[in-house]
Amino acid sequence: MRDQDSAELPLPEGLAELAELIARQDWEAARGLGQRLVAAHPTSASAHAALGDIAAAQQDYHVAAQWYELSLRLEANADVQARLEHVRRAEAMGPDSEAPEPGEVGRAPRVGLIVAAIAAFLVVALLVTFITVWLVRKPRDVGQAEPRAVSRPAYRPGAGGRGGPGALPSAPSARPTTRPTPMAGQPQDMGKAATPEQATKADKGPTVVQRVTQSVAGPMSDSDLYLTRSLGTLTWPTTGNPLGADVQASLDPFTGYCLITVQVPKGMPKTPLYPLVMDTAYAVAVNALRTDRSVDSMTIRFLVTLVNDSGKDTVLVAFRGNTNRETVEYYLKRNVQPDRETLWRNVFATTWWNPTVPAY
Repeated sequence: MRDQDSAELPLPEGLAELAELIARQDWEAARGLGQRLVAAHPTSASAHAALGDIAAAQQDYHVAAQWYELSLRLEANADVQARLEHVRRAEAMGPDSEAPEPGEVGRAPRVGLIVAAIAAFLVVALLVTFITVWLVRKPRDVGQAEPRAVSRPAYRPGAGGRGGPGALPSAPSARPTTRPTPMAGQPQDMGKAATPEQATKADKGPTVVQRVTQSVAGPMSDSDLYLTRSLGTLTWPTTGNPLGADVQASLDPFTGYCLITVQVPKGMPKTPLYPLVMDTAYAVAVNALRTDRSVDSMTIRFLVTLVNDSGKDTVLVAFRGNTNRETVEYYLKRNVQPDRETLWRNVFATTWWNPTVPAY
């Protein structure tokens, strides 16, 4: 079989022969056969793990760890995970550390897992016993108290919309079962106006500054990085410069909810902010849906940097809007480019514009 072409190498027979070569410690032949198996069957987690065993037996722990990581990406396996941890420890100990036996390195960590499981069981048992004793000895003559209503703090909105300070959206706990019908959405209140153009003409009362209170600076997953890089290739309509590092996406692949934050560059040429934000927000939504099919709903927010009364830069949320795949694809399938009025009223639900940020 070692003389066959890699494209004709059957996986079960190849793995069986590879196991024999490893058992005979014929490392050169085993490595060659393993590489042909990986080339012929690139999705075989077992073939990748076998190459990790061969490298580990020859104390090439760095290479072994790479093969094990590739195997785990293809298929989760507790034994392979144990081998990976073993070679990482061996690599940290130095080249003179003992090489793990292929296929056997997962046994030692299992002892630790069993001990940990027993300890956890004992802790839970003690906790249950304590709670049971406490409930038994609890006085029984105390009547049931009526539930106390929890009051929500009142919010006195200014003339610029319904969003309260710091009221940034959070990801839904589950996929929405229903979606708003396209073209049927209603605008949120903007004082006496429906859009920021009209809001600038309306009388303004006391306003509250909307500050950034939700951080998305945590570790990014692979899907976050992939989506963020794709969004970074979009360009600003006014300058033609790419968004680049001015955009960041945080995606929950289980619920399909995505939070996208766009920072308007401080050095952006003086231009009406509302048209720039609405046009860019729609382009961002389309790109996100086309890049990752798991995206089902999203919140898009734009940050701007303004100079406060003390002469210091202050980052504020200028715009926030929600949309979903069904709504955006309604226009894409009809090859319709929504105007800004349609974007505000129908494409983005619960739209909000910060009344302290000039729209024009």
